[in-house]
Parts: sequence; structure tokens; C-alpha cells
Amino acid sequence: KSFPIKQRKERKKQMKTSIKKLLALVLALALVLALGVTAAAEDEDPAAVTVTAPTVTVGEIAPGDTVKAYRLISYDASYNSYEYYGDFGTFVDHFRGGHTREGYLETLNADGIANLLGTYGAAAVAGYPSYTLPADPVTAVANEGGKAALTLQPGYYLLLVATTAVNSKIYRPMSVFVRVKDGEVTVFGGGTQLDSNAPEMNAKHAAAPEINKQVRDDTGIGAEWKSSAAAPVGETVEFYVRVQIPQYTGIHNMPTLTLTDKLDGVKYVTGSAKVYRAGTTGLFENEVANALTETVSAYENGKQTVEFTLNYGNVLSAAAGTVDVYVRYSAVVMPEAARTLRTADAGTTTMQYAKNAASLTYATDLEPENKKTTSASETTVYNYAFELRKYSTERVDPNDENSPFKPVAGAGFTVYGDAAHTAALKFVKDGEYYRPATVDDAAETVVTELAAPCVVRGLDVGAYYLEETTVPSGYYAPNGDFRLELSAARVSEALTGHLEAGASNIVAVHTDDRLLVTGGSINATELNRFDFGLKNSSTPILPTTGGVGTALFTAGGVVLMAAAVLLLFLRRRKSSEE
Repeated sequence: KSFPIKQRKERKKQMKTSIKKLLALVLALALVLALGVTAAAEDEDPAAVTVTAPTVTVGEIAPGDTVKAYRLISYDASYNSYEYYGDFGTFVDHFRGGHTREGYLETLNADGIANLLGTYGAAAVAGYPSYTLPADPVTAVANEGGKAALTLQPGYYLLLVATTAVNSKIYRPMSVFVRVKDGEVTVFGGGTQLDSNAPEMNAKHAAAPEINKQVRDDTGIGAEWKSSAAAPVGETVEFYVRVQIPQYTGIHNMPTLTLTDKLDGVKYVTGSAKVYRAGTTGLFENEVANALTETVSAYENGKQTVEFTLNYGNVLSAAAGTVDVYVRYSAVVMPEAARTLRTADAGTTTMQYAKNAASLTYATDLEPENKKTTSASETTVYNYAFELRKYSTERVDPNDENSPFKPVAGAGFTVYGDAAHTAALKFVKDGEYYRPATVDDAAETVVTELAAPCVVRGLDVGAYYLEETTVPSGYYAPNGDFRLELSAARVSEALTGHLEAGASNIVAVHTDDRLLVTGGSINATELNRFDFGLKNSSTPILPTTGGVGTALFTAGGVVLMAAAVLLLFLRRRKSSEE
């Protein structure tokens, strides 16, 4: 039986509604499935799958030095754009102008990028605000072959090398770029593409600063400046320390550049230090203003320390390449230089001298906390001595010609530096010996006459004229003075601190006094001391053999004898005639 027409229409309407709902459900399921597939596709990182971090070898590193690689620019997850280390990104913004960060980097060559990274690294290591480095650098220590291997994830790296005090090298900052493109990894060292199979690059370094200390030798023998010189107590002596500073690429400052000079037996003349850059005609041609500050300790027990802090920027201003800087100053030879007998020649001899030892402590702005000190450079200022003994012309045993002469006390000698006796030298009794007076000695302690026998220390080399100004009672004074020559021994122009045998001597200025000189030799223990004796006669000194006085005396005697013979002949003749 067929449905009524109304019912058939209603049923047909219900079927259409059901079909629409089914189609809507199918479309919803299809949309969900499509969205799921899209989300799965978005989760995939097609570039990351093929990237393997390369191992980069850095050569020409001193064994034991440490390479640190700081990643300042990395990639995002898709390797399509860069991500900058916070403070470094801000740093780049100061320079990029109208460029994007990436566009600015493309305008720089290899050296430009290295300098950019190095400048930032120097400021960061020096502790300037808003300049920091990542806390987790890739680190490697160079092996005995001078190589360090670092495994580096993609990105831009700043490489800094920390040196040991023993190696003491100044390394140039390096840049490494591990690039990812089309799923391939390429390594650039300083802008140059490296071998993809075994990427290796060499570090560049310069020699560390060096110093050399010299003292001015005013004798006119050989070079003017040497490692040793001679000077008496109280004299002002000049020194210089040459500081050789290379120009370092990527290093903009040396926050520590301090010259420390340890003085022994000499006292620094405060404020005397000046800094020069060598010119075309002399070492001290170009004075550098505001180049140093000095810190001077008290002079105690014969020792003193002086620190000269050099201004790196002023010293190297307008200079190119390696710069030779000369720090020149003055110091006074002090009594301690003569007071102390120092051992030399493996302990077999002693002498007196002042000694200085300078060293340079430095650090770069890349390693401000890593302070290194050079080996000391030394100079020596020697002084010399003599011993004067007084004797009689009589022997202890008159019957023995080999018996020693009798010692005599009570003689006094005045010493001059020239034959004309322009001015008597001044001395002070210091314990068992005399030494030259200084401006610091009290006036009442200064004397111009030495009480013989005596030892005199703290002298310069050269000629001295000794005049016997107080003669022992019962003895006759010499006819003139005595010339003492103290001649310094040298090896290749440098003084040894010893006196030169043969050239050092004592002679009578007047020939009549030649027999009054006895002995005269270098002391066997103190090789800087000349020992000699001078005699006094208790009878008038007759002219000595061979001189003009002898000839006159002989001629006069002959005349007198001839006259006596003539008188005798005339008297006998007269007697015979009578």
C-alpha cells in the first residue's frame, strides 16, 4: 500500500538532511586530516638533519697555550637567519648605519670582521660595561706540536689565545665562520675558505715586549752606553731602559705596562725620568710627553724600587711597526756601593759595586688579568779602592837586606784629581776605610787629609795625585807628590770590576822620590783594589841614580876634587921652594 503523498514528501526531506550532515562530517574529517599533515610538515627541520659540527684545528700555537672560541653569531633553527649574542648585537648596531646587521657584515672584508670581533672581545675581556662574552667558550690547549682542535657548531666565532708566562706571546684575535648553506657546511678562517675535510688555520702572533738596560760610560772607551760602568760614591750616573713594543693588530691597549727597576747601591733622582722615541740621529731625539708616571719607594738599607708606568697610547701614538722607547733617568751612587764586599768569580774574589735589575710587566686588553713579566735586564756600576801603607827607609833587621821596612804612623795625605792640585778631594771615614763624601754627609765628618796607613774605597778609575801633607815626626818630606793610576780591566769594552794589571801603578812625580815607592800590586782577594807603600827617610834624600840631580852632584864633586888636588899641588910646590 502506497504512502500518502504528504508522508512521502516528509521522508524525502529527512533523507536530504541526513545526506548533508554526512557530507559535513566527511569535510570536517578531511580538514582535520589536512591540518595534521601540515602541522607534521611544519615540525620537520630539513636543514638540521644533515648538519655535523666540524673540528677546526688551529696551528702555530705555543704548546700549553689555550685557544678559546666565543660564538657571537649563531643560526636560527632553519639556518635561514642569524641570531646575535646579546651585547654583540647591540655593538654591531652602533656601526651598521642604514644597513641591516647581515648587510653590514657583508661590507667587511676578512680583516674587517676579525678586527670587529677583536675590538669587541678586547672591550669585553677588559670589563667595560655592556661588553660581555659568552660564558661557555669552546676551549682547547695546544699540544706539543703547537696545535689545538676545536669542535664548532655553525656560526661566527671570536678566537682568543691565552698564553703562559713561559711562552709570553701576543696573539692576534682570529675569526672563524662555520657556514651552513643548502645543507652543506663550509668553514672560513679569517675570511679564507678552509679545507672541508680537515679545516686548519694558523694563529698569528708577535713577539712580546722586550727590554734592555744600559748605563752611561763616560770614559770615552768604546760605546757610550754599556752593561757596566765605573763611578765613585756620590756621583750621579745616567741609565736608560729600552722598551721594544711591537704594534699589535687587534690589540688597542696595554692596561698594564709597568717597568720595575730594583736599585741596589744607587738612589733614584726623583723626577729625572724622561721617555724618548729613537730618531734618525740619536736615541733621545724625540721626547714623548705624558708618557709615564713614577712610583718611588724609600731608599732603605742600600735598596730602592722605582716603578715607571708607561702610557701605551701616548708611547705608540703616530708610530708604525715596532717602537723603541727609551726611559732615561739618573741615580746617585750611594755609600752602600763601597761598603759591601760582594762575591764574584765563583766565590774566589770580592769587589764593590752597585747593581740594578729592571723588568717589564705587561698585559694586553685581550688578557688584562694575564700579567706577564720579562726577564730582568741588569747593569753594574763598579767602584775601586787602594790601600796605602807607610814605612821607614830603615829595615826591621838592619843586618838583613831582605828584612821588611819598619812601619811608620802619623803621616797624612791629601788627594787631588789633577796634577795642578786644583781642589782636594773630600772623604768620610766609614768604619775601617775612607770613601768619597756625598752631599748628605755632615760637614763635621768630611776630611781632606787621609791618615795613613789607610784603605780608600768607592773611587772612580783614573789618575789620583797624593801629596804627603803631614810628615811623621823625625822624618823628611818627599820632594813631590805621587801619581796613582787605577785602570779598569775590560772584556769587549765592558768593565769586569777588576783593576788591570800593569796599567794600574803608583809612581813618584819627582824622580828624586822614586826610592820611596815600595810594593804596588793588585790585591789577591779584592781584585778591584791596588795596594802600595810609601816610605819616609830619617835623613835628607840624596838625588837618585840617573837623574839630573845626580849629574849635577857628580859634576860638583869632580870640581871640588880637582880643586883640592890643585891646592895640594900648589902647597907642596911652595914648601919645596922654601
